[in-house]
Amino acid sequence: MKQSKVGRIKEHNGCKRFFFNLHLPLFLIPLKLISLGKMYMENSSSEHLCVSCKSSIDTNANYCPHCGKSQKGIGRRILRPRLLSIIMISAAMLLFAAYFGYKYGNRIIYKTYELVRNHPNEFDKLFAQWDVYGLDVSEYQGRIDWRKVENIFGEHPIKFTFIRATAGHNKVDKYFERNWAKAQKKGFVCGAYHYYRPNENSTQQAENFINTIKLVEGDFPPILDIEKLSTTQSVANLKKGVSNWLNIVEKHYGIKPVIYSGSAFYRQYLRSEFKEYGLWVANYNRVKKPSTAKWLFWQYSERGHVAGVNGRVDINVFDGTELELKEMCLK
Repeated sequence: MKQSKVGRIKEHNGCKRFFFNLHLPLFLIPLKLISLGKMYMENSSSEHLCVSCKSSIDTNANYCPHCGKSQKGIGRRILRPRLLSIIMISAAMLLFAAYFGYKYGNRIIYKTYELVRNHPNEFDKLFAQWDVYGLDVSEYQGRIDWRKVENIFGEHPIKFTFIRATAGHNKVDKYFERNWAKAQKKGFVCGAYHYYRPNENSTQQAENFINTIKLVEGDFPPILDIEKLSTTQSVANLKKGVSNWLNIVEKHYGIKPVIYSGSAFYRQYLRSEFKEYGLWVANYNRVKKPSTAKWLFWQYSERGHVAGVNGRVDINVFDGTELELKEMCLK
């Protein structure tokens, strides 16, 4: 649920490509000016040909000494040293501006983009259109001071919290027990999720989750986080493993689990086989709402700010009321 390093690099490279295209003319213009300056320098001479008799005469002569023809305003194609200096200085300044803009401008734009992208409370009104907000956490957030956890961006009250319990066939999140107890004490609707490792046995992964978390009345249904393809098996076998995990967990807890996945991954690999399961979708783009099927929860950003949490944290919205959220919980 953390944005991958590759994803951040792609975004940053996109900004760099944009700025390179934007500054390309600024690189070419001074180079063209320098080229023209060199051409004029090479063609510069203290003499030129009379337009009448074609005799070689001094550039500054007002009349041809051979035929007497006036030379005023005629044939002044020779670039004066002062003008040449101005062009060369202008070219150097433009070249410096282009280099500076490309080197540092894309960083400024990228930081601004990050600010707009990750601070919906200040820059984006889309986040404020919802009524029920929540966050999801794991050991990546470190030791959370749950006494301070109240609002997202200091404004939107938190109503639910999804907490990573397990990953793979033997991983237990080192802060799960603490996070679960503290979040429940705060009165949040709590849900536990399992991070599915596609190269590992699905039955063992289901057992790992079941052995770690005991869900009771008022808890949210179990959640399966599936967002990567396997490197050792086909997509078809991956789907069988996911289906196996869901069936084992549903049989144990007596309630259908919810699936978490990225918008594109779900649409391409999961939607057709698992559309009967509730969806918690991750989509960090600036859209009014995700267009991926019928979703219950939208992971709006992975860079939210919540007092009590060090650094950034995933923030979510529920597509419904607080009462509807509680009605989904175990009875």
